[in-house]
Amino acid sequence: MRRWFLGGSILVIGVLVLLVWQPWSGKPSAPLRAPTGQARAAHDALPRTSAPLPPSSAGLTIRGTVVDTLGKPVAGARVSASWPEDGETLSATLCPKELLSRHDALSPEPWATRMLVDCMPASESILVPLLLARQGEAPVHAEALSSEDGSFVLEGLPEGPQTLLALSSQGAGTRTGVPAGSSGVSLMLDDPLFMSGRVLDEDSAPVPGVAITLASWRNTRFFDTTTDARGHFKLGPLPFDSYLLLAAKQDWSPTLEWLQLREAPHEIRLGRRHTLTGRVLSNGAPVKDVEVLASREKVMEDRPPLRAKTDAQGRFTLEPGSGHYRLTAEHEGQYARALVELGKTPSSPVTLNLGEALGVEGRVIDDQGAPVAKARVKLRSTDRSRVEEMETLTGPDGRYRAGPIAPGGWDFTIEADGYVDMSSAEERVMSSNMRSQNFTLTRATSVTGRVVDGSGRPLAGIRVDLHRPVQHAEDFEPQESTYSAEDGSFVLDATEPGDYKVSTFSERFIPLFLPTPAPAKDVLLTLSAGGTVEGTVLDARGQPMPRFHVMLGRVDAGDDAQEPLETMGTDDQGVFRRQGVAPGRYRIFALRASPSVDRKAEAEVEVRDGAVAKVTMRLPEERSVEVLVVDTSGNPVEKALVRARPLDPTPEEYHSEMHHFSSGVSTDANGRAVLRHLEATGYRLAATKLGHTLLPERSTPSSSPSATGSDNLFIQADTQQARFVMKRHSHVKGRLLGPDGAPLSRFRVNAQQLESEDGTFSLPNHAMAGRTQFIFNAEGLPTVSRAVQGGEASADVDLGDIRLEAGRALTGVVLDATTGEPAENVLVALDSELRDEGDNFPRQLVLKTTDRDGRFDLGKLEARPLTLRLFLHERYREQFVPINATQTEVTVRMDPGARLNVTARDAQGKKIDGFVSYQGPGAEGAIVLENGAGKASALNPGKYTLRMEPRGRQSRTLAYLPQQVDVPASGEVSVQFKPAAGGATVKLLVPTDKGVDMALVPGSVPPPTSPAALRQVMFQGISGTYEMGDTEVVFAHVPQGRVTVFFLTPDALGRFHTEELDIPASGTMSRTLQLAWRRLDVTQD
Repeated sequence: MRRWFLGGSILVIGVLVLLVWQPWSGKPSAPLRAPTGQARAAHDALPRTSAPLPPSSAGLTIRGTVVDTLGKPVAGARVSASWPEDGETLSATLCPKELLSRHDALSPEPWATRMLVDCMPASESILVPLLLARQGEAPVHAEALSSEDGSFVLEGLPEGPQTLLALSSQGAGTRTGVPAGSSGVSLMLDDPLFMSGRVLDEDSAPVPGVAITLASWRNTRFFDTTTDARGHFKLGPLPFDSYLLLAAKQDWSPTLEWLQLREAPHEIRLGRRHTLTGRVLSNGAPVKDVEVLASREKVMEDRPPLRAKTDAQGRFTLEPGSGHYRLTAEHEGQYARALVELGKTPSSPVTLNLGEALGVEGRVIDDQGAPVAKARVKLRSTDRSRVEEMETLTGPDGRYRAGPIAPGGWDFTIEADGYVDMSSAEERVMSSNMRSQNFTLTRATSVTGRVVDGSGRPLAGIRVDLHRPVQHAEDFEPQESTYSAEDGSFVLDATEPGDYKVSTFSERFIPLFLPTPAPAKDVLLTLSAGGTVEGTVLDARGQPMPRFHVMLGRVDAGDDAQEPLETMGTDDQGVFRRQGVAPGRYRIFALRASPSVDRKAEAEVEVRDGAVAKVTMRLPEERSVEVLVVDTSGNPVEKALVRARPLDPTPEEYHSEMHHFSSGVSTDANGRAVLRHLEATGYRLAATKLGHTLLPERSTPSSSPSATGSDNLFIQADTQQARFVMKRHSHVKGRLLGPDGAPLSRFRVNAQQLESEDGTFSLPNHAMAGRTQFIFNAEGLPTVSRAVQGGEASADVDLGDIRLEAGRALTGVVLDATTGEPAENVLVALDSELRDEGDNFPRQLVLKTTDRDGRFDLGKLEARPLTLRLFLHERYREQFVPINATQTEVTVRMDPGARLNVTARDAQGKKIDGFVSYQGPGAEGAIVLENGAGKASALNPGKYTLRMEPRGRQSRTLAYLPQQVDVPASGEVSVQFKPAAGGATVKLLVPTDKGVDMALVPGSVPPPTSPAALRQVMFQGISGTYEMGDTEVVFAHVPQGRVTVFFLTPDALGRFHTEELDIPASGTMSRTLQLAWRRLDVTQD
């Protein structure tokens, strides 16, 4: 049984045997063809690009004009023509199937098509050598500069379509599919976009002279630059796209990243190249043709490992970058494993002795003792400092074997068709004397069948879902999701017999919803192809508009309307296509976010079964508005973000506002910006800048009379200019110095990376009044904090010089107090001694995690007495450890505390799932009940209150009363929840429908004096139910006796009502609360 998919696993075989990652050699292992062209020096400020190929014998031309977004000609633009070659250009080369997930390799869906760059990071070992050798670029056939009237002529072109690229200081633009021999071509520039960043080494020092190559994802083109003396680079204007970025330098290990264009600079890490050699031995004899894998250790990343094979002498050579690496090898069921650190000193040869590393083996059986074949056994290390996982299958006898593995904790997850999945991963501790790791699965109640089209042909790669029919959306319980196999077959596993629904999802067929019982066999899902919608999105001048998001919404289905149908969006020709559309009338909405505004087009179309409905969508005429942003003194405000939004947004536009990535057009040094692509209608304009507030009453045009207090300006269809006035908030400024008194040029303030030659900084103060902290840290120096009185209207705060002393290093080891074994994954925190007002939790200056040996390194700390806080949820109790001013090492023994076991049953005595929240001395949390059981560990001793909330279809009919339990200092204690029975029904009327928080606490309870005390008291009480907008709260099964009512509402913030009631043994008691408000002393929290 498989749970809902979160992503596919990657199996790297086949092609990677031939394409070992050896980027340092500069020679690709399997070149596609000779390089298209070499990067050449730029004679202008535009990005360096490849030189064109010699003219084609066909001698064709393309004539056209470069224009800006207003249609005005652009002179001096560099225009080039290229076209990708299938299997040669990166954007036209399919990802090898060996690198695809199982369902992507099988699926014919449009979204399942993966090109080589889409397979990152699995395809990294193929891409790096190609990019280093400048291979995989679309051949550049011609290049020219536009003249004063914007015209250009591209000569010497071969026959066929071309992609035109224009680069100018005003922006960049592309147009795809222009036939050679065309004339009158209009090539429009987009808003200027840039890629910038900084390259740093492993010590965070800048690396100058690094070659930066950007490869665009669509119609691959290369753009080149080099980092300056401070490691900075900037490329642009660039066409809107995703990019591969390769950073390379002689004697350094290259880095490949997949990045988006954005205003904020990227940080690229580069490590020095190392030569790592070694041998693989078995009983002292060399072993040939063993694959050695080198994976990054102590790094949370999912990059593919480096690979090398041993020669006849068992020798291997790898050339990784600096860092910690895990070397592994396997041969004939024997394993070897070693950890190496590559730093500033040369590395010694590594010997991998087969048979010395741990392997795990075991058996998977069902609840009748029969072996489970083809079960997927997944292992993942519990060490949070790294990613280490593996997967294997059981054989016909249910046995499996995997390795090599490190000693310590590993999470096991077992899945198999026809069996109920494990409710959660099960941790097992691996050691040299461990036994066989066996698992038992329970047979599931399965629904099996086939997916076919209208002609009965099997359909592969169709997603099939199983869920229970429900009346309320919040009761939705997904059971399983899978994909149909090559023969169309599927297996869906339910946890128990009952009535279910099977549904399908495909972009090629109409969704199908079929009620079915479980178990069921030979369920036939016949999918209808429906109709197809094909369309083109053009601008007002008839230019194709790529990268528009296109959705189809049914307009004639009434209450039966489904969610809008998504498409793959428009391609480079402005064309979109959607299959599997049910007959009916649809509204088509095309939208593309830009920094200025969301551009949109709408149309309606009638879809008929088996027919193709074609539509052309045109954007309206567009205009521009000039914007000026100033402060209250009239000085320009630089880097304010300005954007236009519709006055009455459609649901699609509203959704885009909530989720789009375009934050606005940035103002220049003169406070100016131009908003483009606006329609001839009214808009609301917004301007934002951190540490500033817009003053609409002083801005022009002024806010509309109906928008009092609005943070927007409202412009009409004929508005050409707008002026924003912004008020600057209080700022915190100062200067950061090193131990020698010299200014620090690179540091972080409140986790924000800053660079300043003289060490100065100026950042907006916290908006809320009250004392808050600013935390300062720099590489290799202690972290310090300063308390600052917040409030955006207060005066600027000058912290003066903040000197970071050299400090002292602190390392330590953490052990289990019971076993004496190293305690892995324990969090070691140095909390700030300052507290933010209104915050019950300290801010952490340093936070580290112990490794598998229980060791941690906090780096440099201040040379004064400190207190460490150590904790690991569900494993160890929180512990505070004092450290003196000169201490550099510490040993801590962690107490496992007690464990609380919780079970729950319904009225028939069956296990029920749900959530149990608990409160106790210095601890609160929640327990998830799966299959009617759950646990909480590492609890402090004392009295705890527990509250049960059932989950699923029965949650509306069952009530559970809170329980209290005394938890000992160690050992276990158990609590069982059963549905409440008997008692009285209590109905309380309240004079508000704006939200209610109410509890009936047993006994006479004195009024608490602080918010924290009130929350603790109410947690011990019985909760009621009410419908939003209602004024009656109903409590079921309330035991006889006196209770104290506590009532809160947003209508009376900072106040509460309390009164006592005497509850009868049975029946219904109704009462209208006569409110007498009490105030809370918020200073006590």
